Amino acid sequence: MSWRRFHPGWAYHFWTDAESQPFVQANYPEFLGTFESYAYPIQRADVLRYLLLHQFGGLYVDMDIECLRPMDPLLAGKRALVVHEPEAHATEGGRPAYLSNAFIAAEPGHPLLDTLLQTLTREAAVAVTHRDVLEMTGPLKFNEVFRAGVYPDIAVLDSSKVFPFSRETPELRKLLEKNNDTEPLRQSFLNKGAYAIHYWANSWYNLTGEGLFNPEPHMVDGFVFFPRRDSVGHAIRNAGRNVPELAKSCLACEEAVGFNTDGFLKSRILPKRQWDRWEGRAENEGLYIKKSVLRKPRWTIFGIGR
Repeated sequence: MSWRRFHPGWAYHFWTDAESQPFVQANYPEFLGTFESYAYPIQRADVLRYLLLHQFGGLYVDMDIECLRPMDPLLAGKRALVVHEPEAHATEGGRPAYLSNAFIAAEPGHPLLDTLLQTLTREAAVAVTHRDVLEMTGPLKFNEVFRAGVYPDIAVLDSSKVFPFSRETPELRKLLEKNNDTEPLRQSFLNKGAYAIHYWANSWYNLTGEGLFNPEPHMVDGFVFFPRRDSVGHAIRNAGRNVPELAKSCLACEEAVGFNTDGFLKSRILPKRQWDRWEGRAENEGLYIKKSVLRKPRWTIFGIGR
C-alpha cells in the first residue's frame, strides 16, 4: 500500500461504511439525522471525510490515489491544503478552476470545515441525480463553500502535484496496465514534482450500489441505445439497474422519455451536443431513449433522431 510505504510513522485508518454511523453518532450527534437522510452512500462518504478531518485533522485521500513520495514536505507548516483538479475537468463543467475533495489536509476544527458542516446541516435535501450529489455534498459544494469565504491559511496547489492526469488520458491508461513499461512514465512525473496520482475510478457513479444487468446485445424493444453517453439532469426517479425492468418502468411512465443505466428515468433529453461522455465506462452502460420520442421532429432537430 503506497501510503503506508512512504509514511511508516503516520497513523493510518481505512474507514468503512460500517464505522461511519457510529462515529457520527458518538462525535456529531446533532448531524446524525442529516447524515442518515442522505439517499446515497457516496453522500455519506463525502460528508464523512469532512467530519473526520474536523474531528481529528490530518490528510484524507480517496482510495484510487497512489502515493509517489512522502507528503511531509508538502504539508509542513500548513494549517490546511487543497488541490485543483486538472484544467480539463474544470473546462468540462464550464468553470475557470475546480478544487477536488478527494485530497484534503487540515488541522482539527479548521474554519472551512466548520462552515462546510454548518452549510450541510442547513441545506439537507434528497438527491436524485449525479449533479445533485456533486452540488449537495460533493466537490461542487466544497468549492462553493471555499469560494464564499476567506481562508488565507489554506494552501491551494496546482493539479500537477496530485492530479497530473485528467480522466481517460493516454498516460493514465498506460499506467493502469501496470507493467514494467509504466515505471519510466511514473518516474517522469516524480521528476516534475508530483506527489501522487489519482486514477479517477469514479466508482461512486453507481449511486445505488446495485450491479448492472444489461444482457447482450444491449438493445431493448422500443428504445435506441447510446453507449457511454448520458443526458444530465431531469431525473424522475431511480428504478434500479436491471435494464429490462428499467425499460418496462420507462414505458409505463408517461412522463419518461428515456433512462440511463445508472437507473434514472428521464423526463427530458438534452440536445446531443450537451450530452456527457461516460469515459471509462463499459459498452453496456449508457443512455436509452424511447423510439417514439426520437421519431418526433423536435428530436431530429437536436441531432439524435436520424
